[in-house]
Amino acid sequence: MHIWIKQTLVSCALGLALWLLWGFWLLGLGLSVLLSVLLIALAAVLSSANYQLYQQRQKAQPVFDEQLLPAQGFQGTLVLVCGLEQPLADSYRELQAGWYLSVADNESFLQTVHWLAEQRPELLSRVAIMLPVLPEQLTDQDALLESVFAWRRAIAQASRYMAYQPEMWCVLYLNPLHSAQPAVAQSKAPLWFSAKTGQAIQVAEGHTSLGTLDGWLDRHAHETYPLPLMVNLEHALQWLQHTYLPLWQLPQAGTSSLSLQAVAVHFAPVLALPNNLWQAYLAQRTGLVSTVHVTAAAVLPFPAILLSRKVSRLSLTVMEKTAAQFAGIVAVFLLLAMLASFNHNQRLIQHAQNDLVLFRGLSGEPVEPKLAAQKQLRASVQQLTRWEREGIPTAYSVALYQGGRLLPPLQSALSEWAPPPAPAPIIQRVDNAVTLDSLALFDVGQFSLKPQANKVLVSALLDVKAKPGWLIVISGHTDSTGSPQANQRLSQQRAESVRDWMLATSDLSANCFAVQGFGDTRPVADNNSEEGRGKNRRVEIRLLPQADACQEVNIKSTSSFTKDDVLSLQMEK
Repeated sequence: MHIWIKQTLVSCALGLALWLLWGFWLLGLGLSVLLSVLLIALAAVLSSANYQLYQQRQKAQPVFDEQLLPAQGFQGTLVLVCGLEQPLADSYRELQAGWYLSVADNESFLQTVHWLAEQRPELLSRVAIMLPVLPEQLTDQDALLESVFAWRRAIAQASRYMAYQPEMWCVLYLNPLHSAQPAVAQSKAPLWFSAKTGQAIQVAEGHTSLGTLDGWLDRHAHETYPLPLMVNLEHALQWLQHTYLPLWQLPQAGTSSLSLQAVAVHFAPVLALPNNLWQAYLAQRTGLVSTVHVTAAAVLPFPAILLSRKVSRLSLTVMEKTAAQFAGIVAVFLLLAMLASFNHNQRLIQHAQNDLVLFRGLSGEPVEPKLAAQKQLRASVQQLTRWEREGIPTAYSVALYQGGRLLPPLQSALSEWAPPPAPAPIIQRVDNAVTLDSLALFDVGQFSLKPQANKVLVSALLDVKAKPGWLIVISGHTDSTGSPQANQRLSQQRAESVRDWMLATSDLSANCFAVQGFGDTRPVADNNSEEGRGKNRRVEIRLLPQADACQEVNIKSTSSFTKDDVLSLQMEK
């Protein structure tokens, strides 16, 4: 697989993992930061390893030209011919149902399989391994065993790149017993004898099947040449059964035994070495000796009949394999995201149920616990309503959000109970109060006397009965408009303004006065109406007996006071 594809997959996996961590799991800031650092470090290690492996492969010598492989979309069988020194026409050949490629040794075989896994993975599922055997070129049984063990190790190492166990074929090439075999010489196509485990021997000419061996012999019963051919074939199959095939089953450290799915035998001119294994076997079993002498290596035919035995399997291109890996990463992300979302929604449901049970389990006496439970329900409703309006949080989404079905029962519970109404304010009644035009004294929100307020205050001062030794208490009041702190401060300042005016206008001593600011705490009327609020905006003057507290009041151009002892001056804030 190309390096940029691997790096892209690593980046995608890292991005989805961080999204999962911060968007869905909600593990807390400290733990999330720690896990993020670990994920980034792991991605960096993987990227570095991929890049180093890529550089090593770039430095390696290419195994073969890519033109030796079939084109994209090839649907046949790719046969790797292992270790055959005598040529099969060329290093590769395209056939009707397949394509064969010669690999000279174990190392080339491993490099070829690895290259296919990286560049053409769709071909791996179509690979079959052909193991050609030329017993007339073998002189040492131990060398044969060593060769088989070497190929077993190579096939075991290559298996990690393959999703399927490849089929393995044994193909035996032998010289005929003598040169006069018309069936071989006159055949238009190579004559093959093939067999699969547990099945009858088949005969074929090139790609054309001639049926079973018994049927073929019946058709040629009147001819004499099949007899020596069958003798040769029988001993060839026995040599395979007793000498060659068991080598693939012998115990070997680090590898498992292998089974060959099919064998094929062809009699063709083959260069023979003196004292070879096949001659020794024939001499020991039959006493026969081949009379064929080959002076030049011939091009060996390919067992095309075996191509029909290859089972076609699903194959993926590099891009299809990449898409499958990406889909797997996304699938894992979605699974973990859905699990996290499910967990968060279950907690949300449990929290709402607990709040409902607590709220409905309280009778309302005393009212404070019920109010606290109602406040919690209202906060939950506001949160769910805001999510519906502004968007559901990521951690609760992925089509698992349950807030929509929680809203109706929560809203219904809120409407089931209301706190008892607050007690009505105690309205104080001031007897013998004089109501004056308050707008004539102060501007709205101010405590400085208007110039025209002198007339009102002089009239009020003339109505105060002069009682020596009595304390004059001036208290300011406002309506409920505004904050309590501002109202108290304004009422105090207005009472002080009235006191200061009286001190400046009369010869009363400052010891005669006491000033208080009550704000909106002592209403005389309902603050819910404009008329009531106007009555509550006032300054009250009270006379309290206190011996020798004040001297006689002496005001220029005034007469004695004629009103009651307590006057209320209603003033606009």
